[in-house]
Amino acid sequence: MTSIRHIGKNEFERSLSTGLCLVDFFAAWCGPCRRQSGIIDQWCASGRAPGELKIFKVDIDREPELARICHVEVVPTLLVYRNGEEIGSAIGVQSEEQLLELLGVEL
Repeated sequence: MTSIRHIGKNEFERSLSTGLCLVDFFAAWCGPCRRQSGIIDQWCASGRAPGELKIFKVDIDREPELARICHVEVVPTLLVYRNGEEIGSAIGVQSEEQLLELLGVEL
């Protein structure tokens, strides 16, 4: 099962340096962020998320500098990295199908 981990600025680059990673920038007060979180949680629990995928969450209120560095101005924002390089992004709530498309994974 794919796990979800909260990260901050100090571990951001190291965490994304290898493999396929999805980063969910969110805020606790944001309704759409809570909806996106539920979709991601259910997706992981179902076993339908790609096994090699690493999922990280960044709270923009706790990590405003990291949000600024990553040019996150709206939440939820999802960024996709492969071996440390950003390869995709999406703003707003994404369905499971949209997540797979964003990751470049066949349905």
